[in-house]
Amino acid sequence: MKYLTFKTTENAIIEIENDFTGKETVYYNGEEVSAIRSIMGGIHTFEVVESDEKVNYQVELSLNIFTGIGFQIKRNGEDVFNNAPSFSNNENNNALVLWIIALFFAGAVIGYLLVKGDSQFVPWVLLGLIITWVINYFYTKNRSKKESL
Repeated sequence: MKYLTFKTTENAIIEIENDFTGKETVYYNGEEVSAIRSIMGGIHTFEVVESDEKVNYQVELSLNIFTGIGFQIKRNGEDVFNNAPSFSNNENNNALVLWIIALFFAGAVIGYLLVKGDSQFVPWVLLGLIITWVINYFYTKNRSKKESL
């Protein structure tokens, strides 16, 4: 299945295909230049001649469970196309991941307590989540103020 057709220069077209077995294939002007098998995405490098000069390409495919398929095409080390998902290692992303984990475990505990019949502890679990959210809110708010100074 063809995922991307990108015109890098006036006379150069890169096409990216992927099949259900995980085989990624990169074509340059209709000619196969790289093929690998990958589940989560791979890096394809190849060299071609354009206008009597050697040009190095790097095509990177990435897969993210939240954002889908991303592509990054570099020509001689410079980005010519990039829609790859980017998750920088900052406080907001870390807090989001921690909240997803916390909510998962809170849901598991609440579900267990409800099935067991100890529903009197459910409000305490919810209160713990609320207190954790309030502390996290003020911590990240104060931290962002300090970074902006």
